[in-house]
Amino acid sequence: NGVLTTQAGTTASFNIQAVDSQGLYLPELADGNYLKVAVTGGSLLTQGGVAPYFITDRATASIKVLFGAYKTSALQLTVSVVTTVGGVPVSAPIGYPPKGVFTVVVKPGLAVANTSYTRDDPVVPFNPFATAGVQHAYQIRLNDRYNNELFYDPFAFKPDVRFSPPALGPDGKAYVIGPGPALYGYWQEIGQELPGHVRVRWAGTTVGDYALRVYVGAQVVLDKQGGKQVPLNIRMQADECRYDKFTLEGPGVSADATAS
Repeated sequence: NGVLTTQAGTTASFNIQAVDSQGLYLPELADGNYLKVAVTGGSLLTQGGVAPYFITDRATASIKVLFGAYKTSALQLTVSVVTTVGGVPVSAPIGYPPKGVFTVVVKPGLAVANTSYTRDDPVVPFNPFATAGVQHAYQIRLNDRYNNELFYDPFAFKPDVRFSPPALGPDGKAYVIGPGPALYGYWQEIGQELPGHVRVRWAGTTVGDYALRVYVGAQVVLDKQGGKQVPLNIRMQADECRYDKFTLEGPGVSADATAS
């Protein structure tokens, strides 16, 4: 169907089979019958692509075309065959796909920590302040090593994100470090509405300064876009006053009191 799918940073390939005027496969290229391929990369080369190169197999009358790309997008690759007729080179698009044009779909690679980062959450805006006893949430944008945002694919493997306090992270350090323990913590894929992003949730009860570590694999993600691989600093503040939590104690207090 003229659509090629590859992964960013990998080498993709396809074969061109030589046929005769009747459309029959040539078992081999006869002496004096030379083929070479001319490829117009188009957007392939301007989107971090690797210029195509070729391997000719005269024994099977075929040419393997190899190429690569680093950025996710829909690219085009036009393939023509150059033959020599009467000593004059003649170029013509291959017969299939039509006009020799391939559409190349480049998918992202695996998520890595050193390009993934904490970002503002459009649903739950990022807040560097948490409230004691109340769940705190923010987003991580996941990128591959070439800074491509990950796609959401419910049938594929989940990204290797790690955040599950009060346990320890892959480097032996706590996911959440502060004046008190984390009650809980977890991460979840947001899904098709915001592919390539996960939401981190956690809660604690003790006020003070906390450092949160979210990992992709064995490394901590960036604290912000273009930032550093360091823990994210969050300050936990006291909750609002709740009169139902007050108690009166001391000399002379012998009856219930109502606070208002």
